[in-house]
Amino acid sequence: MMIHVKNLSKSYGPVKAVDGISFEISAGEVVGFLGPNGAGKSTTMRVLTGFLGKDGGEVRIDGDAIDEQPEHAKSKIGYLPENNPLYEDMGVLEYLDFVGELRGMTPEDRRRSMARNVELYGLTDVTHKDIGELSKGYRQRVGLACASLTDPPIMILDEPTNGLDPNQIQEIRKLIREIGKTKTVILSTHNLAEVQAMCSRVLVINRGRIVADDSLADLEKRRRASVIRVRVKGGGDLISGFKDLVPIADGWVKSASGLWTDLELAVAEPHTADEACEAVFDYIVDHGWKLAELRRQTASLESVFADLTRNAPLDVVTQVKRESDLEDAMNAALGGDGPADGTEETIEAAEVTEVEESVETEFFEESSDLAAEPDTASVPDDEPVYEPVDEDDDDDEPVYEAEPAPPEEDEDQPDDAEQDADEHKAKDES
Repeated sequence: MMIHVKNLSKSYGPVKAVDGISFEISAGEVVGFLGPNGAGKSTTMRVLTGFLGKDGGEVRIDGDAIDEQPEHAKSKIGYLPENNPLYEDMGVLEYLDFVGELRGMTPEDRRRSMARNVELYGLTDVTHKDIGELSKGYRQRVGLACASLTDPPIMILDEPTNGLDPNQIQEIRKLIREIGKTKTVILSTHNLAEVQAMCSRVLVINRGRIVADDSLADLEKRRRASVIRVRVKGGGDLISGFKDLVPIADGWVKSASGLWTDLELAVAEPHTADEACEAVFDYIVDHGWKLAELRRQTASLESVFADLTRNAPLDVVTQVKRESDLEDAMNAALGGDGPADGTEETIEAAEVTEVEESVETEFFEESSDLAAEPDTASVPDDEPVYEPVDEDDDDDEPVYEAEPAPPEEDEDQPDDAEQDADEHKAKDES
């Protein structure tokens, strides 16, 4: 098995994003990882790629445990995150060469892989441009070229067509189909058309749990009750008559146009749709009605997806709160703004280097020095100088109070010299 997942779980504070899921993906499969927003798709992919640590369970990539042999496991994965991270001030070839060097490729291997991927992903016309000048479609191509630079056997793609226009979507789908001919691909999306266009198998996740794992054809057969569609012209209460038939559990009018009525009838278990169709046909003939259409309603992937993800629905307030808690907790775990209640989560981020830690420490030390010693050299003479005054010992931050400014001179008031001159003049006149 190329990907083996068993009882995987991951939480962000009080929110359980992934709840004991298990699945396996064989070599050469193109699998759609389908689910509504907030279902746990991106979290699962981050754990599979070693970007996030797991709380429990087992993840193996081509036999290598992601937490025990991370370098070997990651070397077999090409990962395109949902928000494609690119250096926009670098040229296309410059960036690919930079990534290849980071991954330990020799100069000759980099040249060969870059030439292959530039042609495969249609980047020939933009190799002279900076990434910041490219459209989003071309940026996704650069991301795919980067993810497959080392020619890994597994490609993990998180929402690869998100935000693209219809033409760009078609181009990216074509590229992914080409990738799927030689590699194992797991594709995360909430777009049903994406799965139908590119995948042979579907994993459906909802609220952190796998609710379906099947081929596309078999998944579309999964409905709680079969439905048959009838277009008939007759008299009286049509629905009541059909609902009295043994193979029919329920029925409803879809539309009525003139004398013709379109109905949908739900088949009662354990009866089959064929048995229901036969009973409905005999009933129409017995009543002398006219029949224009009688067929089984084809189940769409949309209806199956709705059935699988609507089970035990949350009320609106609970759903909004859960999504908000999940977003806050993820931000806190990834180093952003945390939740209001101060929930903290320790994350085993992939490839966190000592250089990054030392730079961050140096930055905060310099910031502390600047805060402790205010620079007064550059303050103009006519501006007040602020000195710290400890008014409250409990406060961590000093309170700054301005020195009192010297009193302004009254322009109309004469100075001492002018007053002496006036007094002498008055004495002489007397």
